[in-house]
Amino acid sequence: MGTKEELAESLNNFQTLCLEEPDLPVMLKGWKRNICVEPGDIDADFTIEIKNGKPIVKEGKADHPDIIISADSDLLIDLFWGDIGPTEPYSDENLKVEGEEEDVIKVDSITALLWGE
Repeated sequence: MGTKEELAESLNNFQTLCLEEPDLPVMLKGWKRNICVEPGDIDADFTIEIKNGKPIVKEGKADHPDIIISADSDLLIDLFWGDIGPTEPYSDENLKVEGEEEDVIKVDSITALLWGE
């Protein structure tokens, strides 16, 4: 089981990767969403706020999340470090991504850009 601190570090890594990716601001232009990250095995919700083409990681759950990403903490930590891709855990239903279809597709596009998956 991962810790809240480990999840925070992995999310901050994800934020850094996003900020360093030159094509991401173009992809995210005009897309304002709150993505809630919910580990099912620890009390450590986070929100990734996408605004002005940039992700900002915040502790806590957004009041009205547009997208919810949920899994156990170890899987989320590995995912946001880029140690694993989302395809297999999503197919095995160990990773859940809930939201409008176009938003879920956008999240898939972000991971493909960052990690080639």
